[in-house]
Order: sequence, then structure tokens, then C-alpha cells
Amino acid sequence: MDDALGRLRDRIRTNPYDAGAQAALAHALFDAGKFADAQDKALLAAELGAGEFGELVLLAARCALRMGAVDEAGELLRDALRLRLRDLSVPRTDPEFAPLRADPGIRAVLGIPDPPIDRDAGWRFDLDFFAREVRRRAVDPFGLVSPDEFDGAVAWLDRQIPTISDARILLELDRLLVPLRDGHAYVIAAADRSDLLATLPVGFARFEEGFFVVSADRTCTDLLGLDVIALDGNPIEQIEERLWPTICRDNEQWPNELIPFRLREPALLHALGVANAPDRVLLTVRDDHGMRSERLVMADPTRPTEPLGRNFPFPVDWISVQDTLPERPLYIRDNRIPFWYVMLPELDAAYLQINAIRDREDETLAAFTERFFDLLEESPPARLIIDIRLNKGGNTSLEWPFLHRLIGSQWNRRGRLFAIIGRRTWSAAQNFATYLDFHTEVIFVGEPTGSSPTFNGESVEFTLPCSGTRVNISDLLWQSGWPWDRRPWIAPDLYAPPTWEAYRTGRDVALDAIAREIEHPTLL
Repeated sequence: MDDALGRLRDRIRTNPYDAGAQAALAHALFDAGKFADAQDKALLAAELGAGEFGELVLLAARCALRMGAVDEAGELLRDALRLRLRDLSVPRTDPEFAPLRADPGIRAVLGIPDPPIDRDAGWRFDLDFFAREVRRRAVDPFGLVSPDEFDGAVAWLDRQIPTISDARILLELDRLLVPLRDGHAYVIAAADRSDLLATLPVGFARFEEGFFVVSADRTCTDLLGLDVIALDGNPIEQIEERLWPTICRDNEQWPNELIPFRLREPALLHALGVANAPDRVLLTVRDDHGMRSERLVMADPTRPTEPLGRNFPFPVDWISVQDTLPERPLYIRDNRIPFWYVMLPELDAAYLQINAIRDREDETLAAFTERFFDLLEESPPARLIIDIRLNKGGNTSLEWPFLHRLIGSQWNRRGRLFAIIGRRTWSAAQNFATYLDFHTEVIFVGEPTGSSPTFNGESVEFTLPCSGTRVNISDLLWQSGWPWDRRPWIAPDLYAPPTWEAYRTGRDVALDAIAREIEHPTLL
């Protein structure tokens, strides 16, 4: 231990601005029982920007507790919370922080209720904690509404709690998040609330022509391919209009992606007033010949909803419209695989689909990058097509090796590099598209992305203590382009929106658009 402390001290003597070394020394001093020195170094490291939000200030609070300075520890804990400390589990549960939890003010900000507590009081406690966390965590909590407007909406919901359902409370909590302009924000019921999480065993998708059933379990295959006209007698256009203002989003494209998933949630639709029951929906559908019919569909508790449509692709045992085709179109053939490629001789192109910015179980994205480009350079195709239209993101840092290799490659030329984007291009995939836009000669194809070049985004879910409701509020602002970039999305150079006619016949409108551009260039 002494040798490690000595090396860290030597490193800091040569460079006192090394934030990582200062943080490491703080932890080492704490482990050595030198709490006063550890506290000083932890606070210095925090000032230099080391660690996550409030993390090192929390370490300083722990040092104060070890030295018996309870009041000082309480102030440091409050400082850590003001710095947007993410994980509250340590001060909530660690025995060492028990003296601080005796303070009612600290118990409130940590979200620790005093039992026993009934349903209404529990929701009121959760609402108060929720409102505190919106103010504490959000990048810009009052960019669209004033603090008074927010407080007024919270007070209104507090008064309604005794008279409205749990599902309605969740819906209203979602509405409170919409002004954050945070597409990652969500409210979702506790994992044990199957009554609120049960979903219809059908998958919807929105096309230029409307909403259609594109996937279903084996009990509802008769609905495959039908045009959805109404739910419980309410026209689908009116339901879409009612859902739109409840969707947390970065731009006006994301609801087109998310609303089809919300149509599967009868408890939500019932709370919204567009479904007659919380566990079933009467669908009015229309076939290719214009014939209308009705079908009662029961919610399935074994397929619980997940935030942000994370249950896409739909379960592997479901039947898809594409299963009736001789062959699935390329873009949905292997969309459960994070990344894969195939050569397209007819376009003299390599087609690379990246469905998630994460490593595969058998290969990292960085290793794949080297293998992929080495292979391409052995027998270079004229073009590279990168398909990220179904990519909801992952870890942005994993994409940098690929981008670095691409930028210096022979395919970084106008007319040689295409990227297919769409409403599901979001989060880390949005960053990927933004980097492509600023650092390559790419031609974008498809429809606008589901997020913006500048957006609030991060997955830091927390739980409301009484109800178990899961909440996400982003605490990071991504600026992957320029600081003044206020575009709502990355727009396509070649507009090719998804159509039902193309989907049902297995045609890829994006590849068709690329083929036309290759034959008759318009963007060179």
C-alpha cells in the first residue's frame, strides 16, 4: 500500500492537474485509513473533473463520517446531490450513512419514506421525490416550462391521486417529462405490475399509408397485414393525436417510432380515455379489398412492455408478414445481430448493417472493424452502404474505431459512401449519423433520424420508492456536431420513407433509391 501511495504522490508531484491520479490517490488514502488526506484529495479531484457526477464528493462525505464529523458529512452529501449524484443506493442503504438518514430533510431528498404508508400517501411521496429528481437530474428542466408551471402541474396531480387510477398517474408523470425535450426519458410501471405492463400480442408499424399489423403471436395471425382503422371505436388518427403529446422526444420524428408500441398497451390507452378496458382492445381492421371487421384482442401479461420499444424486434416465436415471402428483405433478415455484412454485386457495393452500437458475444466492434476493412481492401467494391435505420444506439465510444478507419478509407468519397437512416436511428446511433455527417462525404438515404444532432440522452434509471415505478431522466447533453447545430434531425439526401406496399412485397425503398442514384447520379 505504501509503495502504491508513493507512486501516486510522485505522479501528482510531476503533474498536479492529473485528475485521475488525484482520484486514485483519494481512494488509496481512504483504504489506508488516512481520512483527512483522502477527503482533501477527493474534493480536489472533483474540482478537476474526475469521476461521475458527485461521486468523489460522496467519498469525501464518507471520510467525514469516518472522522465523526456528521454535520460536515451531511453538507457534503447535499453537495453530491446538487452535483447530480446518479446512484442513491449507497447513501440510502449503506450502514455507514445511517447517521445522516436520521435527518428528515436528507431522508426526503434520498426518497426514503416513513412506513406505514397507504396507497395515496405512497403516490404523493413518490410524486414529491419525482419532482425533486426532475429538477436535480435533468440537463435543462425548465427549457420549455417555467418552474411555476411545473410546480402547478405537480400540485394538480397531487390533488388527483385519490380519484385516478395508477395507470393514469403513470401517464401524468410521463406528461411532466415531455417538456424536458429528452427522448430517453420515460416512466414505466414496477416490474411486478403485470396489470399495467401487459401488452397486446400483436406488433404495429406506421407507414405512409397508415398503421398496419406486421407481427403477431400464433393466437392473432389472422390480423397480419391488416390496416388498423380504430380501437374501441376510436379512429386511429384521433388516438395518434391523443398519444402525441404524451411522448418524450428529441424531435417530431420519434413519436412515429414509439406510438406503434404504445398502441400495444391497453392500460395506458384506457388511462388516456381511448380504450374501454385496461386489459383488452376491440380492433377495427381493413383488408386489401376494403372489407372491415372487428377483433377483440386480450392483453398478454407474459409479454410485458419495456421502455422505449426495447422489445423490438418482436419475440422470435411470433409470425411476421415477412414470413409469407419467398425471402425476407435484406434490411430485416438479421436485425437481431449487432453488426454483419454482405456483398451486393448488383450495386458493386458492400452492405453493412449495424443494428446496435455494442460488441457481439464473439467479436468486438473494434475487432470487426479491422477485419471488415482489411477484407474490403483485398478486393474493393465501388461503394459502401451502411444501414443504421433500425439502430437504437448503445455505447457511443465503441463506434470511434470504425469511424476513424472509415474516414481514412477510399470509400470516404461522394457517391461511394451511403448511410441508410430512419426514425429508429437514435441515441448512440444518432451520434454515429452526426459524426458521419460532419466527417465524411456520406449520402444519407431513407427518412429523418429519430433524434437530433444535439440532444439530451443517457440511461440512468431510478425507482420511485413506494410504487416501484421506474423512471429515466437524462443527465448528459450530447453535442456531436457544432454547438450551434439546432437541426431537429439528420435529414436524408435521398428521401425514401417506409411504405406498406414496399414492406408487404419485400422491397427495400432505401436500396431502390441508392440503385437509382447510382444509375443516374443527382448528388455528385
